[in-house]
Amino acid sequence: KGYAGSTLMGDGKIALILDIANLAIMANLVSMENTLRAHEVANDEILKKSGESDSKTLLVFKNAIDEQFAVHLDMVSRIEKIKASNIEHIGNNKIVQYHGKSISVLSIDNVAEVKPLTMVEDLQIIVFHIKGKEFALLVTPPVDAIETTAEIDQDTFRQLGISGSVIINGQTTLLIDISQLLKALTHEVNNLTKTKNQPEKKEKPSILFAEDSDFFRKQIKTFIEQNDYKIFEAEDGAIAWDILQEQGSNISLVLTDIEMPNLDGYGLTKKIKEDPRFSHLPVLALTALADEEDIKKGEEAGIISYHVKLDKKDLIIAINKFFENIDNNTKQD
Repeated sequence: KGYAGSTLMGDGKIALILDIANLAIMANLVSMENTLRAHEVANDEILKKSGESDSKTLLVFKNAIDEQFAVHLDMVSRIEKIKASNIEHIGNNKIVQYHGKSISVLSIDNVAEVKPLTMVEDLQIIVFHIKGKEFALLVTPPVDAIETTAEIDQDTFRQLGISGSVIINGQTTLLIDISQLLKALTHEVNNLTKTKNQPEKKEKPSILFAEDSDFFRKQIKTFIEQNDYKIFEAEDGAIAWDILQEQGSNISLVLTDIEMPNLDGYGLTKKIKEDPRFSHLPVLALTALADEEDIKKGEEAGIISYHVKLDKKDLIIAINKFFENIDNNTKQD
């Protein structure tokens, strides 16, 4: 309870994030609980009004010396230093040996139309763990973690391997779509767990996902799709309700944010549970608000569980468990 989570620093070390509100509760500073909560809500309202509520932590690095790139930090497994002389070439593939095993490495210019990697002796790799397999992105140091509220431009520089751009410290920074980059380069990302002797997996059911933050919606959507689920995405609860009218028969689970314009997560859940056509659908909340008051209010509306934004492991475990229970019940019937 004393920790809100962890983050990866620019040097590859893990740093724990303290949860001040819970520390106050653990120390029996009850009077501080409401104060902190009120302060948090007030800050959220100020940020929303100023259009700066979507804070993002990015890992910033270079490919060519004069081109800056970034990737969302939550996607990064770790960062390592390597020597250029340690890169092995096997066919068209680049490999580095790390902790007794070989890891495939690639650079952004293998796929995206950007300048070639500046080959210096001391390089770094950013390691990504996708569906049980590791890949590494070869980059030119330095690598730094930066928190920003700058608006993401999803149109100007969008291309294969590049999801958009953002201005960081006065420099245009291209955002890496690591899933797309790896899929285009290796054709493995969607089939990492399959072998030639394994039968094709049947298509998994679809999920309706309501989230007003474009940043969080794209992050969660990409992650869930990497786990073979189909997603119907909605910018708020009202749009999610409209999608449900059209695609209700194709949707098996609803994932919703709580704080949204037009129709919030509580309102959306209540409408679902009061409609005989959709009352059977389970609703999971994906939110930053998860104190006892919020959880109780959610349970009253019909939400079955809360999950913290970008705690991807917890979320996918809950989703997989739900669909496994459905499969088991179907087999018993």
